[in-house]
Amino acid sequence: METEDRVTELESEIQATKEELKRILLDIRAFLMEAQNPLRPFERKKVSVNNDSGKEVAQDGDREES
Repeated sequence: METEDRVTELESEIQATKEELKRILLDIRAFLMEAQNPLRPFERKKVSVNNDSGKEVAQDGDREES
């Protein structure tokens, strides 16, 4: 009888682990979908980095005269 109880306990642990993994994978999926969404608003941020030529470089690599 002890073996059957242990098997039942392990089955319930496996079910709980499967549910937890499903939740984690859904969170990862939602994050990736949000990050790869082409319709999300694009925010262009400038990085104030001056190189030797005296030009500022924007985040996307465009150069602007300072």
